[in-house]
Amino acid sequence: MEIGSGLFDLWKQAALVLVAFTLVSPVVDRYERLRRPLIAAVFLGATAATIQNAVPLGGGVVADLRGALLLSSMIYGGRLVGTLTLVFAELHRFSLGGGGVTAGLVGNALASLVGLMIPILVGRRPNARHVGRITIVVLGAACVVITTNLAYLFIRPTDLAIAVWTHSAFAVSAANFTSALMICGLFEYDRARRDGLAEARQGKIRLEHVVRATGVGIWDWRADTGELTVNGRWAGMLGYTLDELAPISIDTWRKLAHPDDLKISDEALVPVLEGRQADYACDVRLRHKSGDWIWVRDTGKAVEHGADGRALRITGTHVDITEMRHAYEAADAAARRYSAIVNSAPDAILTVGPGRKILSFNPEAERLFGYPESDMIGQPLEILIPKSERDGHGVHTDHFLTGDGDTLRAMANWRTVMGVTADGHMVPLMITLSRTHEDGKPIAIAIARDMSASNAQRDMLTELNAKLERKLIEAESANRAKTRFLAAMSHELRTPLNSIIGFADYLRSDHFRDIPDEKKREYLSDISQSGNHLLSLINDLLDLARIEEGRLELHIEPVSVRQSIKQAIRLSKTTIARRSVRIRWLAEPAAMTMMVDRRAILQIVLNLISNAVKFVAERTGRVRIHACRARDGRVQITVEDNGCGIPKERIHELGHPFVQIGNPLLSETKGAGLGLAICRQLVRQMNGDFRIESELGKWTRVTVVVPCA
Repeated sequence: MEIGSGLFDLWKQAALVLVAFTLVSPVVDRYERLRRPLIAAVFLGATAATIQNAVPLGGGVVADLRGALLLSSMIYGGRLVGTLTLVFAELHRFSLGGGGVTAGLVGNALASLVGLMIPILVGRRPNARHVGRITIVVLGAACVVITTNLAYLFIRPTDLAIAVWTHSAFAVSAANFTSALMICGLFEYDRARRDGLAEARQGKIRLEHVVRATGVGIWDWRADTGELTVNGRWAGMLGYTLDELAPISIDTWRKLAHPDDLKISDEALVPVLEGRQADYACDVRLRHKSGDWIWVRDTGKAVEHGADGRALRITGTHVDITEMRHAYEAADAAARRYSAIVNSAPDAILTVGPGRKILSFNPEAERLFGYPESDMIGQPLEILIPKSERDGHGVHTDHFLTGDGDTLRAMANWRTVMGVTADGHMVPLMITLSRTHEDGKPIAIAIARDMSASNAQRDMLTELNAKLERKLIEAESANRAKTRFLAAMSHELRTPLNSIIGFADYLRSDHFRDIPDEKKREYLSDISQSGNHLLSLINDLLDLARIEEGRLELHIEPVSVRQSIKQAIRLSKTTIARRSVRIRWLAEPAAMTMMVDRRAILQIVLNLISNAVKFVAERTGRVRIHACRARDGRVQITVEDNGCGIPKERIHELGHPFVQIGNPLLSETKGAGLGLAICRQLVRQMNGDFRIESELGKWTRVTVVVPCA
């Protein structure tokens, strides 16, 4: 009975220690700087309390939780807290005296040593993150039992140690094992919880960066109360601040929305509110502060439902798609113009798809063949070909739809064929074919001309046909560009949207205020760097657009070659110093001048130096700049480096927009691939030549040749 009652008392003390840990953990989470003092206070207090309230187990044996507490203090509180707890326990045990002082001191020391060594040994294992928690709990509790029993060896005389083992070893082992298991288990639970909180905190910080970098408007609407919460970007894309729109509610949205689009939005929202649909998306117009209407892609998702299944809370985003809508409208207008051209053309124009089925039949084709378009859609092309020529014509048409370049060139030429009208008459036709793709399937476009027309009309139709072919090619190119643009936008916007929605909740929470100022400044610095990178990309795109559209004005004047190179090296000084790259340059003769735009040639040389420094190894990199007279008397500037080089089969790709071939192991090689494209265009604008040479793994040489003054 004494042993059972004593064990129960020990376990009650262990439970009190668990309660103390549980109460301290939330305070530690909120005030990280108080972690060590609070943990030290818990361990010292628990040690003092259990020593002062030691439990007699019978036979003169008195037990307490020192072994379990000392083990846990080293693991949970760290070396400093564990050492303080050990010193306190040793001094107190020594002050008590008695025949078991030696065993008590040694047991304390062994328990602390085990607590110190277990995290070190487990932490060295490759998979410690996954198995360390179970290992520490079980191993730590077992080692407390072992060290407690080993300490009995130091009880003198020996017969006393044997008596203690015989009478109380099981009780003391059970008390220490279960107590250590409870305390160490709580530690592991708390550590896992803290790791989870830290990981969640980092995830929310990353989401914050995404929200600020993408500039997407975020909204959160309580459908049951009408309360609407939005972020600054939501108001900013309409020209307002949040204060100017306050108080914000669903009525704010309804006042800003275009009446016609409001009906569309309400219809899309009904199934979400009724719980029949999880999310919705629609395009609406909102009135800008300036009075203009902007187009917004409005997306929302129900995140909270009531007992009846109706949505109580909906969260969503706003993305400004005004420019995209204008592009759609322009494309639609182009399609209407194309349709008007085709319908008014004096030639018969028809398109043929897979299986040689007719897809379109313009009015002139109706007049020429005598069939209405409604009767011809879906009919085989052979209905317009004489029976004697249908077999051969079908083979040629199939080759044209799926064949190689030779077949395309042969059938794209004007050639004379015979056609059959609805009343069975034969009509000589001059026909040409072209091929395009629609939804990944080949489409043949046939333009047929009645050969009975006069030569003058034939010449006029030939010219019109050429214009139509160019417009078809332009329309196909515009369609491919639109497809690539939409695919890129879909990928880039859809990926962060889920993160943005979750991060909006975090911005409304109290955790944001607990981030140290130093971390906030670090995050702001990251945001600033991202913004500067985006601004640099936009500036490059604008420069490239002005050059390609011929809107870039150059001021040609005599410019010193030597001064241009020196200025470019000086502007690159920071990058060169950071990577410890050696620069050597030579201009001969020294007084050589060139007829160029001063700003343009500086931008070219600066970009070539920056690329060279970027693609060489740190400290061992070498860049050589040499300016001299070319064989034709012009000025030649060469920038050569000993970097990673470029595969010969890919050199021709460089100098085109968005093409970059670099070393994936070097982080500095990241970029948009616009620099060389701008350099090439600027050199051509100044009547110069641009050349790239390289040997993979050894060197790269870029040569610019411009007129001499």
